[in-house]
Amino acid sequence: MKPITWSIGLQSRAAIRLGGNPDMDAIARTAFDNGIEEVIIFGKDHTGFCFHPTRFGVMHPGLNINLTKGLADALHKYGIRAIAYVNFGMDGEAGRRRRDWLQEAFPGKPALVTPDHYADLCVFTPYLNEYMLPVVKEIILDCGVDGVFFDTMSAFHYCACPVCRAAFKQAFDVDLPLTDNLEDPAWNLYGPWQYERMCNCLQTVYQ
Repeated sequence: MKPITWSIGLQSRAAIRLGGNPDMDAIARTAFDNGIEEVIIFGKDHTGFCFHPTRFGVMHPGLNINLTKGLADALHKYGIRAIAYVNFGMDGEAGRRRRDWLQEAFPGKPALVTPDHYADLCVFTPYLNEYMLPVVKEIILDCGVDGVFFDTMSAFHYCACPVCRAAFKQAFDVDLPLTDNLEDPAWNLYGPWQYERMCNCLQTVYQ
């Protein structure tokens, strides 16, 4: 039978007030008393904030404890698995710092970046290896979680950023089809190509 799962992840902004001393044992005990076998906990949200001291990402500015590890440790005391929520394709903090990592629906038109919310990133840019994977590894090794729940498969939406256009050109020696010309025969190449890239990307993550 599928395990009973409780998700207590948080999608936050910088201005949100986070408790400095939450009763994590009470949270874990409540889960145990209700037959919960695994809990999805704070890892990295779509604004881009981590909930642990991080060398690679951006810790939530209102947090002064290691919330991810604290919850994982408390849950483990009751034999409950702790799964870290990680937003895979959205990261406002990374997008604000590295505009070259943003998705582009059309060349020269990057994804919207607001002062304090999420942004859609292209996982085929160096974002994946230079930022996302180091943060995930850090969460697993430093916080002792039992697994990772990756959210937001918008990461694999159509993208016409310079990286994606160059990759398509290299693969087929034709330009990436653009959304203003749906009759472009290159669309016949795009679907299988993008699917293969997606599978390769996920394999990289799994490794």
